[in-house]
Amino acid sequence: MKRRLIAVALALFWMPLMAQAATYDIYPKVAISIPDLPAVWKVTDKAPMDLVEHIAEHIQEEMAHAGKKLSDEQALKMAKKRLEAEELFLFNPKTEAHVTISIDAMGADEKAPTQADVKLSANYAASGVGEEGWENLKVRYISQKVPGADVAQRFEIDFTHEGEKGQFVGLVGFSNPFWFWVYATDHGGNPADKQTINAIVDGFKVIRK
Repeated sequence: MKRRLIAVALALFWMPLMAQAATYDIYPKVAISIPDLPAVWKVTDKAPMDLVEHIAEHIQEEMAHAGKKLSDEQALKMAKKRLEAEELFLFNPKTEAHVTISIDAMGADEKAPTQADVKLSANYAASGVGEEGWENLKVRYISQKVPGADVAQRFEIDFTHEGEKGQFVGLVGFSNPFWFWVYATDHGGNPADKQTINAIVDGFKVIRK
């Protein structure tokens, strides 16, 4: 028994800092908890300009595929509007890997979604991501229990973009009366970013007050 306790103590001692958690208040009645981030990662409630510019480039690519051309100014305006719905941004400014977290209250005339409804929402989200101009898409749907949530669905998309491999991770769920969406992209397949993103999504929790 003593050896077992020593082994557990050593395991706890060597656990990475990511095992610690930080809590962020989103609305008066709901907060989220995510594992602490590596020092290089930043957290903000406003979209960083690097991310806005990155999304703007994607919008220009989307429009180009549709046979339309946008100016840089138009694309930036659309990117800012698209990101207004997000409550929290986690990002690595050196690699452009990022996670966006959005939470929205269910409408007064809406019913709480079932697991099937959430899976359908995740499917729509995955389909939308597939329109980003990425190639060699491989989509996986993974069951995930989220503490504090009634239902949730995770999905992962492997892709290549301009010759670089990357991964998109999505988590869609419902914690009555709030829907939540967690979307993450590692850009370039950086192993450290991929590990951080998976730790964030794996450790995501909803706290209802």
